[in-house]
Amino acid sequence: MKTNRGKETIPGVRADEERAIRPRRRIVHCLWAIACLLFFSLLNTQVSYSQSSEIHVYESGTSPYIGATGLKQALADVAEAGTVYVHSGTYDLGATATSFLTISKGLILAGVDEGGGKPEIKGGKPSGSPGILLVDAPGKTVVLDNLKFSFYGTRPFGSTDYAVRVQGSSSFTLRNCDLAVAYFDGANNTGMTTAISVHGPTQSEFPTNPNYPLRYSVKGEIKIQKSTLTSWINPLGIGFNGPVSLDKVEISDSTITALGATQLGNWARGNFGIFFTQYPAYMNDSNRGSLIEATRAETEIIIKNNTIRSVNCVWLLYLKGIQRLEQNRIYSFGSWYSVGKYYQAGITASGYPHDVSDPTTYSEAIIKNNVIELRVPPFPIAPSIPFAPPQTLSNTSPPKAIWLGLGGRVFYNSTITGHFAKATVTGNIVSSSAFSPSDPINHPDYGIYLTGKMKDSFISGNNLAGGMLRDPVDGEIIKFNPFSAKIAQVFLGQETHDNYVGSEAGNGLPGNLFGPADIAGVICFGRNNQFIGNHFLGNYAGWEPGEDPGLFWLSGKGWRSVSLPSEGPGTGPGLFWLTDTSLGNRIAMTKLDGAPFSFDLCRQVYDETNANPSKYDGLNIFYDFCVQDDQTGDFLSIDSFTGVYIFRRQGFHGFTSINTGRIMRGPCIVRLSGLLADVTLDTCRQDPNLSGLGQVKRDILEPIFLLRDRDITDNTCGLNRCGSKSTEFVQRMKDLKAGFENR
Repeated sequence: MKTNRGKETIPGVRADEERAIRPRRRIVHCLWAIACLLFFSLLNTQVSYSQSSEIHVYESGTSPYIGATGLKQALADVAEAGTVYVHSGTYDLGATATSFLTISKGLILAGVDEGGGKPEIKGGKPSGSPGILLVDAPGKTVVLDNLKFSFYGTRPFGSTDYAVRVQGSSSFTLRNCDLAVAYFDGANNTGMTTAISVHGPTQSEFPTNPNYPLRYSVKGEIKIQKSTLTSWINPLGIGFNGPVSLDKVEISDSTITALGATQLGNWARGNFGIFFTQYPAYMNDSNRGSLIEATRAETEIIIKNNTIRSVNCVWLLYLKGIQRLEQNRIYSFGSWYSVGKYYQAGITASGYPHDVSDPTTYSEAIIKNNVIELRVPPFPIAPSIPFAPPQTLSNTSPPKAIWLGLGGRVFYNSTITGHFAKATVTGNIVSSSAFSPSDPINHPDYGIYLTGKMKDSFISGNNLAGGMLRDPVDGEIIKFNPFSAKIAQVFLGQETHDNYVGSEAGNGLPGNLFGPADIAGVICFGRNNQFIGNHFLGNYAGWEPGEDPGLFWLSGKGWRSVSLPSEGPGTGPGLFWLTDTSLGNRIAMTKLDGAPFSFDLCRQVYDETNANPSKYDGLNIFYDFCVQDDQTGDFLSIDSFTGVYIFRRQGFHGFTSINTGRIMRGPCIVRLSGLLADVTLDTCRQDPNLSGLGQVKRDILEPIFLLRDRDITDNTCGLNRCGSKSTEFVQRMKDLKAGFENR
């Protein structure tokens, strides 16, 4: 109310009373103002405190952040990109449904060892994941450093759970940490299935709408450095349970161990040591387009200087980019049951699925200077997991040391096919052994196994023959067992092509040293592959009956070959088996048991394409030049890589002789010269009446056999023709092939 002077008055109060009341009112207003200022001052002080860039957490004491409760609060209170220091002690999260930590911002969680060791964060959450820690910080950098995580709860077998889940980050680093989340309870192993799982939305979280954006963001890089991961089944999984799109993954200087589901002597029965896939296991044709779009990143992978103990130790499935595995110790003990089969492999790298919208897709695995050991349990054995049948030969997928190029439909309910991929496999030592001196040894099936659409791969300088060798990891001289293969040292599937297995040009070293095999040194279904300069050590008796060249010493002249009668039909194994789908493969400079070229290559090679000469004859190349006398039919096959030649004398007194000469080349001219042979070939056919001329002797004191060949391109000897095979022999080989193909 206003008076005629325009001043406000208090209704119902006289002027003299109003003059007494008004000062008291001003005091009350002042007190309210002071109270508000104090309140906001205190509030601002708390906000400043809660946003500290450094917070220290202690096991006990008077600090604001004490024990597991204080640790949870510190993770919530620390400023973005700040550091939470956890001091020595034990931080028990409890055993309830909420007994886990959450990181939802960029930060460093660092342990401080005050003499009591790394701080231990442990829990016993009864079900669900994560068991200990959830990292949900899309677009942020999270570092875990110098910590120990452990799990003391029990979980039913078959549950898919993980101690640490990374579902959102732009950079996640685990450095100098120990994750021991599985243990032996006195009867069996138990604990968390996985130590660390890095993945986006799981199957239940992924919508049916294929255009739905990813709920979680797992991008950037993942680093696991100088850490120990021990879990029940799969210590480290990336992408398997949900899609990721990563630029770089580095796993280095770490020890990764899967304890396995049961205690079976010293057999490690876990499944994957490291499993990294571009696509989750639930991919199918309906959601494939969305997943391919979400995971289009080309990932650089470095796995170096780790010790990995599991069954399928390293699986790299459908990845773009270059994957490097160098100087790792890989121990594969036993097999794991999945999708109706037991599986075992040291290193598996598959390449990327064909993406017609991305024709430049590139995938390469570089596997260099690793030590790989496989131990295959003797059959039959008890189940490795509760719901599995006993393991037998019939339900075991062939164990392999290095498995390259899986192709499509391995884990996925999808018609996706494998993209062309390549591999560089050099300097690795591969061995196999029994579990203990008292256990019988069950050999793995394959050493190096290429399938899918592998091409342009380079495989050189690997040792599968054993012996006293320099360890490529630490440089010490150690005795290694040979890799004894139940089927073959090397296998190339039907879609493989243009791969090179052999010596590196100019370095003078053996291409690869291979150990013994029960069926063949090399089995090849593919095309245009080269096998140059490989050495085989083992009892390779050869495929077919025939003449066995022996060796004798000729004074002053060195070793010379002489044909000896065969001691019976060839029963194998042989060095090379080229199947009826093979085409254009080349074999040269092969050695057997250290003796240089002192064996009948034809006896050691079974080429199924010879079964149909009109269609296939000469498509696989053992000797690249052949001179056949126009009158006698005698012929000389020459390997111009090495100067090795094979001379076959026809007729009742025929024989076979193998020797080595010197190769000289000129324009249109190839000349073989030596003590026992002098042959010149006109490769341009400058003289239409004569393109091959020379002479050959079986021994220095033997007569000369002349060779005069009008046209070296029309010879019936062929480039690889080693003689016909009996019906019984061919049927026996068909039965052998059916046996290993069915596996």
